[in-house]
Amino acid sequence: MLVGHSMTEILMRHVMFYLLGSERPSRREYAVLRELQPKSVLMNSTHRLNQPNWYIVELSEYGETATYPEMAAAIGSVFGQEVEYFIPVYHEELGSYTSVNVLFEGYVFVKDSQIVRDNFINIKDSRLFSGLLKSSGKIRMLDSKTITSLKQKLKNSLKKKLISGVKVKIHDGVFENLDGEILSTEKDGKVANVRIICLSREIIAPIPITCLEKI
Repeated sequence: MLVGHSMTEILMRHVMFYLLGSERPSRREYAVLRELQPKSVLMNSTHRLNQPNWYIVELSEYGETATYPEMAAAIGSVFGQEVEYFIPVYHEELGSYTSVNVLFEGYVFVKDSQIVRDNFINIKDSRLFSGLLKSSGKIRMLDSKTITSLKQKLKNSLKKKLISGVKVKIHDGVFENLDGEILSTEKDGKVANVRIICLSREIIAPIPITCLEKI
């Protein structure tokens, strides 16, 4: 195994290279991928094996600015309400805040099924989607293990080390651009109780960690 590189990190570099044109994984990293998961990381629609494949749906320019609920509604409208999908965005309503964390933009993923294939024709009528990701005329797909790795990466991205006493800047909501200090966390670390000084008054407010940056 490569020192300092977890399997998820290597998978993410592999996925990011194909989806976003980021740095190409090294030959040694490809060797690790082939040795440890030879059936799960190949971005080719012919590698179905026992894993259900996932289509990579490109967002349109309008789709790039869509919210999570809008993307979810569009997937249901285009492909069917019962299809399984993955949007690489964390979205949760927490009181007066909407907690949002984006793993990467530009794509959503829809699990292969006959219903999905029957509804491909609907993509052209969608404002949010521009089509399926293709290369050399072939539809490119991800397998379930890679999707699981992306989901875990998204989950891990929420685990900020924001502990009591940490100074933070708030970048959303009614206290946007104000500084504060974390007193405690709750809801499995998703929300921090932040001490804020506003207009010479001390306020303690529960704020999603996705709205905070350590300073």
